[in-house]
Amino acid sequence: MTIASTLVVILAAGLAAQLLAARLRIPAIVVLIATGLLLGPITGVVTVPAGSEEVSALIGLGVAVVLFEGAMDLRFGEIERVGKGIRRLTLVGPPVAMILGALAAHYVGGLEWPVAWVLGALLVVTGPTVIIPLLRQANLNKESSSLLKWEGIINDPIGVLLAMLTLLYILIVDAGADGDLEFIARGLGIAAVVVTVVGAIITAVVLGGGLGYALGTVFRRGWVPAHLKSPLLLVSVLVVSSLADIVVDESGLLAVTLMGVVLGNMNLAEREQLLDFKEGLSVVILSALFIIIPAQLDLDQPAGDQLAHHRVRGGAHVCGAPSHRGARHHRLPHPQG
Repeated sequence: MTIASTLVVILAAGLAAQLLAARLRIPAIVVLIATGLLLGPITGVVTVPAGSEEVSALIGLGVAVVLFEGAMDLRFGEIERVGKGIRRLTLVGPPVAMILGALAAHYVGGLEWPVAWVLGALLVVTGPTVIIPLLRQANLNKESSSLLKWEGIINDPIGVLLAMLTLLYILIVDAGADGDLEFIARGLGIAAVVVTVVGAIITAVVLGGGLGYALGTVFRRGWVPAHLKSPLLLVSVLVVSSLADIVVDESGLLAVTLMGVVLGNMNLAEREQLLDFKEGLSVVILSALFIIIPAQLDLDQPAGDQLAHHRVRGGAHVCGAPSHRGARHHRLPHPQG
């Protein structure tokens, strides 16, 4: 099957799964994953190479679009209603989740500390690709919906950076673990983390926030024809995500999140029109993502290896964690046992 035929099958099956889930009134993710398993490892109709850097890069761009669409719906007015809960979930929640996740991974899962800390950072990410579709189907009040929406969208880039920074620190310390270099290595590791955090924030503000404000200003002044606004916005999201990742590894999601928040709070006359376009596009992207990920499973491999590999790599793809760019050249010690 050609690449074009495979793409058509994935898109058609994804939308069919969405319609079936809506008809049965069940979460679409359940039907999408089942469809991916059926088309991939069970029947072999769709073949997606596991670990392909090209597929990973495309998935990363898809997640960026979904994250931007969710960020455009974050309104500063919601902070006035549930600000205390948002601050707890986005400021206190990530480090607490990382620590508890690492402790569970080490003492319950038997993983070595380096692997446990990286896994704990990955578990911070709940992921807008999961939260946003569920919120569309759940009948929650405004306060609960706002809390979950902010947590899922804001913590996604935070979790990505935490995982990348944890891995960066561990690799630097591990390189100087022998002899008198350990103390120097720890200092270099901390310095590298601080520099990366500052660089990621500056990159996100300049590229994401700057371009978001510039686009909003251009739209307000009527310099862009109505039929070109949505396409321009889509291409801008992809460009910002790619450029930010080039400047500071894994800062793309933070940049597009800030871009979405800035643009969404500029009270543009065409805001609802842009959101409708982005929401429709996000549904298509999510449908494809949740079919591609399970389609990469190989039934001939041991179940334990499948679970370990795809829980980290597949989950990282869908949630936007660093499994395909900055971390692809690095290796951590294998877990004990």
